[in-house]
Amino acid sequence: MNLRDKGGWRKMFKALRDQNGKLLGLVREYGGRTELRDAGGRLVGYYYPNTNQTRDKNNSLVGYGNLLTKLL
Repeated sequence: MNLRDKGGWRKMFKALRDQNGKLLGLVREYGGRTELRDAGGRLVGYYYPNTNQTRDKNNSLVGYGNLLTKLL
């Protein structure tokens, strides 16, 4: 994913920013899960609301509830 591209990623993802406006990560919901990517576009993890589990990019359990922002 090229983050400098003016294409469609901005429509698909919601930006997570710090108090100074610096991009920390990108979130999108699809296929029954929420996906988190870091500022470089690399996959960080998923949240599955049907099981209430957060998993990292290797599918290891992080915890219960939406803990995606803890992975940044």
